[in-house]
Amino acid sequence: MPNIAHFCCSLYAKAYGSEYVKRAQMSIEDFKEALSQWATGVTIVTTCWEGRNYGVTINSFTSLSLEPLLVLFGLQRQSSVHEIFCKAPFFAVTILSEKQAQLSELFTRPAQVQWSEIPFDMSAQKCPILRGGLVSLECRSFQNYAVGDNEIIIGHVVDVHNKNETKPLLYFKRKYKQLGD
Repeated sequence: MPNIAHFCCSLYAKAYGSEYVKRAQMSIEDFKEALSQWATGVTIVTTCWEGRNYGVTINSFTSLSLEPLLVLFGLQRQSSVHEIFCKAPFFAVTILSEKQAQLSELFTRPAQVQWSEIPFDMSAQKCPILRGGLVSLECRSFQNYAVGDNEIIIGHVVDVHNKNETKPLLYFKRKYKQLGD
């Protein structure tokens, strides 16, 4: 399977020239600061592998396709749960409500999550579905791509759970926000 990062860089180099690509580099901190200006929703992605539940906070989540129904998220390859999510046949994405900032913060350290304290239901596919979010999308793993220091994980949506009428949790300028802030 071709490396998508190499493909994207080669397209960029063709469009703008390889010298421009070299000159366009910036520091990681400047890059993070620039992207902190982009408000995103916050999700927790969960799975069950070999009888154990796993989850991680993700804000690099988006829809990808309507035919078939696909979503994707980015996961750092150095994450303690990277290999689990690359192997798991199913995962669920819960879009968090404005009241779930503390839960989001907890799942930024996946190895420290005490699942006995987390409200969730187990789906028919044996995937933990978190309670209290706006919605949870249950997905069959579709395809993964290594891109830079991340893995893009694509899922085919097979079910929708917990549709709630509440406001979303947002992340903007490296802080949790609510609509109207």
